Amino acid sequence: MGGLMMKINTLSALVLGLMMAACNDPNIESGTDKKPSVEQEGITFESIAHEASRTTITHTPGNGALAFWETGDYIFVRPTSGAYERSEAGTLNTDKTRGVFKMPNNGRKYADQCEVRYTGKNGTSANRVTIASSQSQSTANDFSHAGESGDCGSAKASGSGQSFKFNLEHKAAYLCFLPRCMNTALGPNIRLTKIVITSQSGPIAGTYDFSSGNLSTSPISGSSNTITLTTNNFLLSNTSANPTMNASYMVIAPSNAARTFKIDYYIKDPVTTVEGAISKTLTLTTKAGEISDVTANLTPAADYSSSKYYMWDAYQDYWSGVANPPTLNDEYNPNYPNNSDANRWYSDVHLPLEAVNSCAITPNANEMLWYAQKGNPNWDTSTLWSGHGHLYKGGLWLLKRIYISNFRSDLAPDLFTDYTALGAPHIDYTIQLSPSVPTTSEQYKYFFLPSLGYLYNGKLNKVGFYGDFWSKTPSYHTDHDLGVHLLFPSGELIVADGCPRDYGFPAWAFD
Repeated sequence: MGGLMMKINTLSALVLGLMMAACNDPNIESGTDKKPSVEQEGITFESIAHEASRTTITHTPGNGALAFWETGDYIFVRPTSGAYERSEAGTLNTDKTRGVFKMPNNGRKYADQCEVRYTGKNGTSANRVTIASSQSQSTANDFSHAGESGDCGSAKASGSGQSFKFNLEHKAAYLCFLPRCMNTALGPNIRLTKIVITSQSGPIAGTYDFSSGNLSTSPISGSSNTITLTTNNFLLSNTSANPTMNASYMVIAPSNAARTFKIDYYIKDPVTTVEGAISKTLTLTTKAGEISDVTANLTPAADYSSSKYYMWDAYQDYWSGVANPPTLNDEYNPNYPNNSDANRWYSDVHLPLEAVNSCAITPNANEMLWYAQKGNPNWDTSTLWSGHGHLYKGGLWLLKRIYISNFRSDLAPDLFTDYTALGAPHIDYTIQLSPSVPTTSEQYKYFFLPSLGYLYNGKLNKVGFYGDFWSKTPSYHTDHDLGVHLLFPSGELIVADGCPRDYGFPAWAFD
């Protein structure tokens, strides 16, 4: 069957008693009861549906699942002797819910209860079905790719002579993904680009034996535990299931046993060009002829829209009282702080004093070195987060101080130097990092610093690429006003004491 169009708005499994036939009562809608016009020379097989089968496919009044044929579809039928014969392409009624399939005029005869097979839009054998490991859907809430992706069915035809009828039962299983985003600022700015489902319980795609009229329990070739569904940048501005906006469909191998799946939903922000996956784990039974709805909240775990930037130990944040501050890289606002603005301008204190305003909560220089040297830094290039309605990824994981042995505030990790004291040496610590993320089971020991970028002269820079965080310790080694900071440009972690205080960085308390 070339298409299997599902319109779903409940969250349950739906038995597809579709039989590849008319799903609506012939008397309900004018014209749908008309048989396709076809010359009756030769033997024909007509798809039909009886009233009982229609009652199993309705979710709610006015909505349900409609099976329909596609132009070019054909079936295989077993004659009284010999191998299956392939029909000509079906002649379809207007709404494609009925098809008449003419068999070759080669003298073959067919008996009542003869076997009928549908093995997909590109099926070449009545005894083989390929469930594709790569599937594609161009329009939301449209399952017209079902026939290309592995939809299949079998039936026994009733009739004699030159006229037979059949109800085709679907033998694959089907998934309907219903994603949403609960962040109303972010949702309109991101798109669903693909869904990758991986079975932790055996193959879900490949070429299956279909000689019995049911799919074999395992593939006979091309076995795959993964199916990738490519979607056409479906919208995600819904906060509850909205099939019209982004329902995404997949054909999958059936199983009567529950299986565990890892599902990776890939989302993309066209403005920031950031793309990444939000992963879910699901245990599900995918029975033959059933469609299972899978809902998913694709809201990134963390949103940093409320995070503020400060000049070093300023009393107020960089954009306090300013309308329309920059929220995207390279945006600029001329109303940035200057030295006549006592509240937003940096503090000019020097060692042995330390920050008492915005930076009072930040680590001192010794503590920054403990985090950098002993905090098992993990440079993360994949974790998704959001800010001001846009998608970003990446940052730095550091061990919380309670998991760093011998952590001290009064001495650096050498247990000798106090970088908060007058006369302390320069701080210029750098380490190279490779991408890594703490294991899920260990992440409770860590805290995460997102790559929030920085502000300078009113311009926002490097969000998503660079993180820079103030320390409460001022720099001692210059006549200029400098401060200690921890930064992580791409692939590096640095603690240094030479940063001008008029830069705007986050002022965070580290765990």
